[in-house]
Amino acid sequence: MDPRPTDPRAGALTDLEAKLLAAAVGKRLFKNSVTEPVALGRYRLIEKIGRGGMGVVFRAHDPQLRRDVAVKLLHADRGGREQHARLRREALALGRLSHPNVVQVFEVGEVDEHMFVAMELVRGSTLRAWLADRPRSVAEVVAMVLQVGRGLAAAHAAGIVHRDLKPDNVLVGEDGRARVVDFGLARAAVVVDGAAGSLEVPLTKTGALLGTPAFMAPEQVRDPTRADARADQFSYCVLVYEALYGERPFADVAAAEAGAMRAAPAGTSVPTAVRGVLARGLMADPARRWGSIDELLVALEEAVVGERAPRRIRWPWIAGGVMVFCTLVVVLGWQARGQAARQEERLAGAVRRLTAMIDDPVAAERVLASMVEDMDDMRAAASAWSSYATSLAGAGRSSRSAWAHAFVLGHGEAAVQQDALRGLARDPGADAAEVRALIAEQAPELLAEPEVAALHTASPRGDVVRDAAEVAEEVRALEQAKAPPEVIALARVGLFDLAASTLRTLADHADPSTRRTWLFALVPLVDEEQALVLLAAAAAEPALQDDAALQTVQQLLADGRLAEARTSLTPLLELPGEVGQRADALQERLTTILDARVEVPLRFVGAPWTELEPSLLRGDPTGQALGVDGMDGATIAAWSLELVADRAIVEVDVTPRCLAAGSSFVVRASRDEAAEVGLGVADGRLRMRCGEEVVTVGEIAEEARQRRTLQLDVDGRGGVTCRVRDPQGRTTVRAQAERAGVWTPGPLRLELRGDAGDPACAHVEVSRVAVIGARAVGGETTALARAGALLVDDDPHAAALALEGLAGARARLWQAVALGRVGRWQDGALQLQQALAGDAGLEAELRRFVRVDEGLAPALRQMLGERAYLGLIARTWETAVAAEVWSPALVRRVLRDTGGLVTRCEAEVCASLLRARGRALVQVNEPAAAQQALAAALAAAPADAAGRALASQILVELTLVKAAIAEAERVKVEQAKAGVEVTKPAVEAARPEVTKAAVEAARPEVTKAAVEAAKPVE
Repeated sequence: MDPRPTDPRAGALTDLEAKLLAAAVGKRLFKNSVTEPVALGRYRLIEKIGRGGMGVVFRAHDPQLRRDVAVKLLHADRGGREQHARLRREALALGRLSHPNVVQVFEVGEVDEHMFVAMELVRGSTLRAWLADRPRSVAEVVAMVLQVGRGLAAAHAAGIVHRDLKPDNVLVGEDGRARVVDFGLARAAVVVDGAAGSLEVPLTKTGALLGTPAFMAPEQVRDPTRADARADQFSYCVLVYEALYGERPFADVAAAEAGAMRAAPAGTSVPTAVRGVLARGLMADPARRWGSIDELLVALEEAVVGERAPRRIRWPWIAGGVMVFCTLVVVLGWQARGQAARQEERLAGAVRRLTAMIDDPVAAERVLASMVEDMDDMRAAASAWSSYATSLAGAGRSSRSAWAHAFVLGHGEAAVQQDALRGLARDPGADAAEVRALIAEQAPELLAEPEVAALHTASPRGDVVRDAAEVAEEVRALEQAKAPPEVIALARVGLFDLAASTLRTLADHADPSTRRTWLFALVPLVDEEQALVLLAAAAAEPALQDDAALQTVQQLLADGRLAEARTSLTPLLELPGEVGQRADALQERLTTILDARVEVPLRFVGAPWTELEPSLLRGDPTGQALGVDGMDGATIAAWSLELVADRAIVEVDVTPRCLAAGSSFVVRASRDEAAEVGLGVADGRLRMRCGEEVVTVGEIAEEARQRRTLQLDVDGRGGVTCRVRDPQGRTTVRAQAERAGVWTPGPLRLELRGDAGDPACAHVEVSRVAVIGARAVGGETTALARAGALLVDDDPHAAALALEGLAGARARLWQAVALGRVGRWQDGALQLQQALAGDAGLEAELRRFVRVDEGLAPALRQMLGERAYLGLIARTWETAVAAEVWSPALVRRVLRDTGGLVTRCEAEVCASLLRARGRALVQVNEPAAAQQALAAALAAAPADAAGRALASQILVELTLVKAAIAEAERVKVEQAKAGVEVTKPAVEAARPEVTKAAVEAARPEVTKAAVEAAKPVE
């Protein structure tokens, strides 16, 4: 018999359970939002998001693959062998499936007696919640339940039976895709790969009912071991019936046994044929149901569409699209009697082709674009695009491009165009301001309609930023190319991607002359990758080949891809006429730029650095990267260059390891004026700044720890282009800025600068700095810069020797730091005193050293003396400790720097330091020690006005901690009286939340008596 308890109240919890309890208590009691996540293998558990009969589900982070996942956790002792086996069954069952409508399993493992399954994290809601969110049309519901059916069919094809299908076991993601989940009651229908493992052993006992009876087939209720694919079919039909009619098909289990279905609700809009399809799937006799889920799905589609689908359809949302297109065939037949047969044949053909490629939007758009071959069919083509957009919208997909095509192709058809504008207004991927401007220009009467008036307020897309002059220029180019007015209207309001995609569709079917004009007019409207694809397509046509090749070179030049431009230019040099002459001129310019190049080494000794801020810089041991810490508005590093061409491109590979709000890292090139590109954090997003333009790169949580290339492209004739490239070299963000004046060859200064919103979270790594179009000036650095390089390169012995005899306050400060690192505290003390006396502003640099160099504090204590050292520490951390959110690193540093102060701190700054220590102890769930530190801080507060204000704040925090401790003791006594074994996690879990507002409402007056009362009892 297993001696270990199965009731957690009867014995100690496991280490993992204790950690989870401690984390929950820390967040609830102390508002500790920065507690280190609990580790489960390589996963970091962030928060509990659900609980079921077989385990608890957490949102977790996988640091290896940098993604959030869902982790289902079950403790074997808590659930017993049967539940443990059931969880393993779920993992193995799901691991066999790879289907868009089945939740994806990544890993199954076991840690500290806990079995877990890591799977896809679906952001959305259950099917039940999706149905309750708002009234749904029959088409919407059918499209969604068909997705569920596809997932179930895939499971059956893999030999897996679900056995507990219900709306709560279906998740609908924010992308509109349904996923079947919770296969924990599944068992294999057949032996797979010849292996009769645990999946082949039913997990039921005689009389033990697993699953949800309301959705179970009669035979499964009678004998759970009889659950098979036909039982799943019954459950699926109950799910579909409830989704469509709002009630279940049977009043109770007895009615299901008797086959007594409810009558359809009065006034229902569900087609009668659908009820017939479901009735067969709900037969009490399994043999009389559909032969398979696949047959059921085909019949369900036919019942909705009204005619047999040409073949089995595996895509979950095509039913809505087929219905719309077939309806469209009938409508067009009435509108154009003379062409009815041809239109019907063409549209039916489009439906058949789309059925085979509905999950491939590019292929689907090719089919629809082929309908523009005859300009007489433009209205039919517009209606087809509109129908396709409706299908996409019903499936939760973006339909912007399809609605734009309907708008452009519906030229002169007000009803079609207005419907397309309404569709654009509804699409969540559209920019509200741009769509509103388009509607105001093209159909202002729509602005009063509710769905247009309530246009969503989407954030501006952070891709290519164009100013008004650039927009006007591109609109002029389209007008000169005689593009359709609807395409020009899209461009005028900033919808360049839609203008480009619609004009491309029209160009494919235009005459050769118009095609050439339109293709080249498209290039400025799209991003660089799309432009190159477009030009490659043009180059495939003999009449356009040379012009397209030359424009490809110019496009590569404009995008800063100079080496690729020179390679593409070589075949054009031998061509006669104007093309060859322009190629020669480009070749000469490219050679001048590319022959001048500086690749700056990141190990500093011998490098041409002219300025250094060693307190901000750290090299890594391999010499492959430069760490920048604690940036605070200073020039981190700078060097002098010589511009030798009419263009300079600076590239810096940077990884933002930690950037708090307000932090930034900037690459700056300057002569009489400066050009800059930088990364910064604001409103929780990583942003690029280029001159006055600020462009969103992405969410900081997603963007952290990903290397990027910052590119500053300075055209000597006045323009500046800023880019962010991903690790594959693709431009993800681009912006342009104006710069007055002309840069001719001559001196050029390049700087790396930084500014920290929170010095505790201001860290980037620079792994490459390269400049094209310039050369380094000389190879020698000043003596101070060489010494600073040694200090940064972690060679304090050599740095101390190099700094000996150098004049100036900064040299003395650096020497003091170097001497402190090698243990020569007495020698360093004199240098430090002279440095701070010579330049009071150097204390800020010394504080930066303290923040980034964990080994420096003990040396400074010896060099400065206790009182001066404590003042320096207080000023170092005063901004950081005032923040609401503390990082784990900050907690660790504060606890280290304030160690031992509770019993011996006598300086004026003791109250601030001891308060910081108390707050740090709260962060690590040490309330008793926190009470002692805060009480000492209260006693040390000065008697002046500032001291009384500080004492008031400390008293609030101390009252919070004392209330929490008292409540924990009360719970402990009550549990002891009840005979329950008292464990630390159990006590902490029972503490009520003590809010700051509640304490402040009863805040006591700060008097001498109150201070005495707050002191701990000896």
